[in-house]
Amino acid sequence: MEQLQKIATPSTFTCPECQGTLWELREPQPQRFRCHTGHSFMARILGELQHEKAEDAIWAAVRALQEKEQLFASLAAKATAWLHPGAASEYTQKARQAREQAELLKRVLLA
Repeated sequence: MEQLQKIATPSTFTCPECQGTLWELREPQPQRFRCHTGHSFMARILGELQHEKAEDAIWAAVRALQEKEQLFASLAAKATAWLHPGAASEYTQKARQAREQAELLKRVLLA
């Protein structure tokens, strides 16, 4: 870490590989970043990796919301079969909300 402090200053970015703090190297060109474990990135590559990580996180959220929709739809069906209309209505609303949220995130990704 001491050697890194000699050649770089801490940035507000995190390493896409290990999530450690990235340090901006003091070299004038090209702009580069390095973490304490040794991962090193040119600014352009770092931007591409951050874009990929963000997109992966959003797709993971879409999948989680789709699973949530399926779960609450199943619970609504069971509540209906067991003659619990209040619970069925609540579960149906939660399933609808999860579906709408997933669709919104997909529109963001595909825009």
